[in-house]
Amino acid sequence: MTIQLSSELEATVYSEAQRLGTTPDSLVESVLRERFAELPKPGDPMTPEQAQEWKRRLRSISQPCGVVLSDEALSRESLYD
Repeated sequence: MTIQLSSELEATVYSEAQRLGTTPDSLVESVLRERFAELPKPGDPMTPEQAQEWKRRLRSISQPCGVVLSDEALSRESLYD
């Protein structure tokens, strides 16, 4: 697999690999394993711990989008006219 990186990110990877005494390829593979090793393969069911981690990550990137309507407000037919 070949991955295209920006020149800035490529320089960072090379610099960090040199600092750690490893190769850029090994560093990138290590980071990807750390990031994705816990995730289930597509189609596999998640364990409760994996589901909890997935929810935590999803919440960490979410943004408030406005007002949250109550169940009562959502059930009003006038809302859908």
